[in-house]
Amino acid sequence: MTSSSAEQARFAEARLLNRLTAASAAEWPQPPETRRSFTRLWNAFLTARMLIALALLALQGLAWGMGRPAPQVAVWVCVTYLVITLVTRLWLTPPPARAAGVRWLWVAGVDLLVFALLHWWQEAASYTPLFVVPVLMTAMLATRALALGTAAVATLLLLSNAGWTYLAESRVSVDSFSQAALSGAGLFVLALLTSQLAARLKQEESQSRRAHAEALLQTLVNDLVIEYMHDGLLVVDEQLAVRAANPAARTMGTDEEVTPASFTLTDDAAWADLVALARQVLADGQERTAEITLQREGQTARHALARVQHTPAPMPSAKGLCVFFMQDLREMQARVRTEKLAAMGRLSAA
Repeated sequence: MTSSSAEQARFAEARLLNRLTAASAAEWPQPPETRRSFTRLWNAFLTARMLIALALLALQGLAWGMGRPAPQVAVWVCVTYLVITLVTRLWLTPPPARAAGVRWLWVAGVDLLVFALLHWWQEAASYTPLFVVPVLMTAMLATRALALGTAAVATLLLLSNAGWTYLAESRVSVDSFSQAALSGAGLFVLALLTSQLAARLKQEESQSRRAHAEALLQTLVNDLVIEYMHDGLLVVDEQLAVRAANPAARTMGTDEEVTPASFTLTDDAAWADLVALARQVLADGQERTAEITLQREGQTARHALARVQHTPAPMPSAKGLCVFFMQDLREMQARVRTEKLAAMGRLSAA
């Protein structure tokens, strides 16, 4: 291996070690996919709020066309709500995931206020189902405490409307109080169950992210081991295309500096013995061990001991992969000579 190749190897080793250190020492950050999914869900809820505002304004216009005009203040509330939902959809940035902040006042707080005002001023129409929107949004995107707090505020608003009816008409309406209580209980159950589901999904996502981090760490370790192992490693598919090759395998049969990133065994005549061995293994799927000769034009032939293993095919139509483990016989012979000389030295000393 030339000096430039040695420098590249040292640089790659330092880079892999730095990645391993960063992977094992720091807590893995939140991947961009998670943030993007939260942003999409946030934008979906803001779009739903804008559609609800348009529907409320259309209902006011429909009532006016049917000869039952709504109170003017209710119309202005719907117009104001539409403007607020449009502004928040266009310019309000999403908060940190599962965090409570001032942004929720422009979302859940405005929804509760608008729905409560419409519910008070238009007793003929029931706006109780609309309270599900802010409760569901806070339960899915915010904390459980904020979701339960939103459900509590909605329940208090419904009960206060029933109390206002009692004070205005000087009569007790059991139906209004019972309906407000049942609606509030349903909102609490919805907030609790949805927050539990969101927490479970967050836990599953955290476990998946941790498993991905561990798999990435293991991949980095495997890359480090394969990159600097003395034996050559080749992974070949059924078309004899090399899927992976470490530097030791590249330098056995060809020049590492001129070998492309992806190649096939038939591109270079030096791999002729490997081509024959790979075809035999792909044909019968049996493990083989043989001595091969890697001969490049103008260079000394190199002999290696190749052990080939066949991986199972993922589909019946595929043939799987061949994994070559190649050991340079010159290095083996050099180690044997070194061991013999060491043994003779110990014998002479004795």
